[in-house]
Amino acid sequence: MSESIASVRDELADRSARLVDRLRSLPTTRLARAEAGKPSLADSAHALAQLLADLASDLQGRARRDVPRLDDLAVGDQVAVTMTDLLAAADLVKSFSSGVETGDAGKDLPEAVVALDVASIAVDELRRQM
Repeated sequence: MSESIASVRDELADRSARLVDRLRSLPTTRLARAEAGKPSLADSAHALAQLLADLASDLQGRARRDVPRLDDLAVGDQVAVTMTDLLAAADLVKSFSSGVETGDAGKDLPEAVVALDVASIAVDELRRQM
């Protein structure tokens, strides 16, 4: 993982940790409240968790699975777990790419960069909704 990719990963980990802390501290009434024509904060957080799970599955070459829709108070934990999975998948791609001794070394690395960028944008969108 290049220095810039590592910094993007670390920054995303920090920002998502702050987001998770905020989600975990919000009351159910705030998580459930939806503005006209928009999903509730809990629904948006669940959508983020699903996106993160999908990105991790794609990086690992595994089939996507649905993240269950639990109680509104659980969405912070779901975002935390799926973000951890995504970061681990990106690290795995990095480890695999740096360990390959052929001309294909690093070929999967752009996928990890794109996944982290997509996750970063989605985290920012949810933060704006809060």
